[in-house]
Amino acid sequence: MAKSDGTKMARQLQIYNCIESIRNNAVYSPTELIDIFKISRRMLQRDLKDIRDCGLINVK
Repeated sequence: MAKSDGTKMARQLQIYNCIESIRNNAVYSPTELIDIFKISRRMLQRDLKDIRDCGLINVK
């Protein structure tokens, strides 16, 4: 997986790509996403909320 350039938008797009691969039978746990992106659980929650609010995904 490509390393994020550090911007919120880039990180959220990469998280979205991970979510999309889940639909193709790849599975990422929250812990794996936290490790991949080197972010806190709270930041992951906020990013997923932002992505959901844009209507791109429907996950909890």
